[in-house]
Amino acid sequence: MLRAAPAEDERALEDRSGPSCFYAVSGLISPLHGTEGAWSDFDLFQHFFIDTDFLCGVGVLGFVAWLVVRASRSRSVQPV
Repeated sequence: MLRAAPAEDERALEDRSGPSCFYAVSGLISPLHGTEGAWSDFDLFQHFFIDTDFLCGVGVLGFVAWLVVRASRSRSVQPV
């Protein structure tokens, strides 16, 4: 099935992939907080936020990768 050029909404999502990727990387490096001291120095509240920040980073990075793959596939379809 042939698809038309990406709609304005898709272009807007692609334009936001850069800042989203930056957020994802900042979330992925959050476990480096453990290099500041022993893990036992952190309380349960801090562990919760370090772990959820990491998981959100993984989720956002996966979403950005999905957007990029989806956009590249829609552009690679050529009319015959």
